[in-house]
Amino acid sequence: PVTMTAGRVAMELFDKTAVDELNGLGEYARGKIAEAIRQIGVVACVAGAGSMFRIHLKPKPPVEYRSAYQTPEESAKIAFLCKHLYDNGFMLINTCTAALSTALTETEIDQMVEVLKDGFGKLASGASG
Repeated sequence: PVTMTAGRVAMELFDKTAVDELNGLGEYARGKIAEAIRQIGVVACVAGAGSMFRIHLKPKPPVEYRSAYQTPEESAKIAFLCKHLYDNGFMLINTCTAALSTALTETEIDQMVEVLKDGFGKLASGASG
């Protein structure tokens, strides 16, 4: 019964305002990641909508399956980046994808972006695991 009550309360709190705030956080995250990519100068981009994002090691966001295909080198670099994030307290899906939650704030996004900058810098200098 406690689990059901917690789930019900969580859904009650997930109203239009919460969705708008969460989507705004997603926009903030994508903007900060794009800024980090520009600052470091690594070949990468960030795509997504709402509360989700995905980092691609391509100059432009893919628009269909063929352009989304990762070469073995890109796959190794994405794996390196995901491991770097994980080793520093941030767990993303193994494609460097994330779905944000209402528990997160801009502070956590800023912290993640600092770790990403470090990872991007390592990639730009030739590291890939």
